[in-house]
Amino acid sequence: NNIYSGFDLSNEMLNVARSRSNLINYFEGNAEKKFPFENNSQDLAYLVDVIHHIVDLNVFFNECKRILVPEGKLIIVTDSEENFSKRGLMKYFPEILDIERLRYPSIEILIDNAKEAGFEHKGSYLSEGTILIDDNFISNLEQKSSSATRLIDDEAHMRGIERMKASKGDDWISSYTVVLFERLT
Repeated sequence: NNIYSGFDLSNEMLNVARSRSNLINYFEGNAEKKFPFENNSQDLAYLVDVIHHIVDLNVFFNECKRILVPEGKLIIVTDSEENFSKRGLMKYFPEILDIERLRYPSIEILIDNAKEAGFEHKGSYLSEGTILIDDNFISNLEQKSSSATRLIDDEAHMRGIERMKASKGDDWISSYTVVLFERLT
């Protein structure tokens, strides 16, 4: 019987998550500090689009090692240089590219930090999908639903929206890199 747990820094986000499922135990916690779990208590740690918010990767990876059982898995979904060149976000909002390059640690940096903490890199995989650019999708991005669009000025944002409107009916490419680690015993 699996037990699922998650944590977030934001009570608002935790409330949203709780409203979506009562099968998961949610805790308030900061991924840059001590995780709200006991030593050797988790089989898997999984995070999506979080690692670029972590300032001290050493603390993060050591906490992952602390909470994972030996041979436990750590999966990080993040962006890499390869993703940047493919993503719809960069096609329509090219002003974001330099900002994103500064925000995201490279896959090599993640691998090096994980190794120092006692993890073995088991592989990195590209994960891609498409979303139809329609009025609803454009409307969401007009509201700056992507955190990256909040980092550019309003003029650049509006230019990107206009580019998207001109491409309505095309596919928006979503691209991520999945990095898999295993805790060494």
